[in-house]
Amino acid sequence: MSASTIVWIIIAIIVVLIVLGLIAALLSRSAKRHRESVHRERAAELRQQAAAQEEEVRRRQAHAEETEARARQARAEAERKQAEARRLESEAAQRHTTAEEHLGRHQETLQEADAIDPDVPGDASEGPRQGPYLPPDGERPQAGTPSETTAESEPTAEPTAGPTAGPTAEPTAEPTAEPGRHRTGEF
Repeated sequence: MSASTIVWIIIAIIVVLIVLGLIAALLSRSAKRHRESVHRERAAELRQQAAAQEEEVRRRQAHAEETEARARQARAEAERKQAEARRLESEAAQRHTTAEEHLGRHQETLQEADAIDPDVPGDASEGPRQGPYLPPDGERPQAGTPSETTAESEPTAEPTAGPTAGPTAEPTAEPTAEPGRHRTGEF
């Protein structure tokens, strides 16, 4: 082999290497473009998914805010009802106090009536009676009844037990559950 042949072989190898390098560069560039294209498509898909999720996120946020608003409204309503309950409890307590005062005055009036009624047995020195006197037939004597007229026209040392009182008759006043309280039917 001669020197020129060896030079031509070396030049041919260099040309082939340059051509292979150019082909490799073109393929690499083509592969890079392909990868970029795939990445662009994937990025576009992800953006579309994000846009779809954004609508869902907005919808969920709106739903959460609506639920929070309903909770605030329910809390405010509960506070209003609690305030109303406190007001009604206070009013009920005042009404109970007023009713107790009226009941006390009513009982005092009944005791005073029993104390001055000549048909009610007992002595003024015995103190206030624990309940109203009821004659044996279960009815209170009314003004203008024969027993009252008789009691007024015939003064006696002791009051009688009523129109049917006799030697064996005892006044029958029913005991009450609490001292100073009248039966509920007497009001």
